[in-house]
Amino acid sequence: MMAMVTMVAFALEGYVNFVGMTLIERSANDKESAAASWCDYERKGTRDKVKDLRRMTGAEIDWNKRPYATIKELNELRNMFAHPKPQKPKVREWEAVGTDAEFRKQLRDYRPEYEERLTWEFCTRAYDDVEAIWQHLLEVAKINPFDALSGGSQGFELLAWVDENGRETRA
Repeated sequence: MMAMVTMVAFALEGYVNFVGMTLIERSANDKESAAASWCDYERKGTRDKVKDLRRMTGAEIDWNKRPYATIKELNELRNMFAHPKPQKPKVREWEAVGTDAEFRKQLRDYRPEYEERLTWEFCTRAYDDVEAIWQHLLEVAKINPFDALSGGSQGFELLAWVDENGRETRA
């Protein structure tokens, strides 16, 4: 789940970067001003980039509701994994009464902060929310989803009509 939540956070950043780059290129007068604007934008954190996109598009974003409320927790976990800092353990005091095996079980049951926050429910919610954010950003930025595809073909060509028996009926 650590890898999943990290990759979901990276996907969010990629989506936000794509929309930002597209909007910057659209509004720039020349390549130099676009490059300068991109450098300023690219250095920001994901939440600040989304704030910039909100300003550029006039989008309504409620940071206290899903899907956007997920960004803060998602980025906190991503940063915890990508840029670990020393953590002070919680003060846990108990009187160990029992066998050695029971005492060792108590130690094994201790969970660091990230394990308490990193649940399957959070991972799937974060994935769903990031996809919803992506769709919302494409909509408010007026970007055709086909323009966001990379690699492969970006469309299809009708070669023939086929009936329910698999016979070609017209070209």
